[in-house]
Amino acid sequence: MVWLTHGAERRYHTVFRFLRTLSGARYAPAMTLFVLTMINGPAYDRSRPRREQRGWDEHAAFMNGLLEEGFVVLGGPIGDGEAVMLVVEAADEEEVRGRLGPDPWAPMGVLKIGSVQPWTIWLDSRPWTPTTPGAPTVPGADTVPGGPTVPGDPTVPGGPTVPDGAASASRA
Repeated sequence: MVWLTHGAERRYHTVFRFLRTLSGARYAPAMTLFVLTMINGPAYDRSRPRREQRGWDEHAAFMNGLLEEGFVVLGGPIGDGEAVMLVVEAADEEEVRGRLGPDPWAPMGVLKIGSVQPWTIWLDSRPWTPTTPGAPTVPGADTVPGGPTVPGDPTVPGGPTVPDGAASASRA
């Protein structure tokens, strides 16, 4: 099977991780993740909360788009709120910087990239349970907003479960 788009490659890694979870594996497969520290720029108004900064709506819409595409994995303020941590999935640092470049807050000087570090997850005890629309699906599973759930998972009432044998059927 060949996937040509970057989004499809991300979905493959997410589905692979899900299938490993079903099989009881305790080690996550190596993924291309980067941890970023985003720092307040010179135009950040410290007298106002982050969500009341100039251009917040445009910045939030931009970041939500990156989240929906699967580029942003996790993100939010850290410590005293002077910095934001993002975990993103990308091929390399150039892609990270390129994808964040159009953020409306960048040219405004509200937020800028402080550091970019590659991060390889070796251990991960979290069960895979998608909670956002557009989450990847497993071949053979019904598609609903939020994607498949682990059998017996109560987090999506009435949602589908991954059918028995999905793990072996999708290795093709």
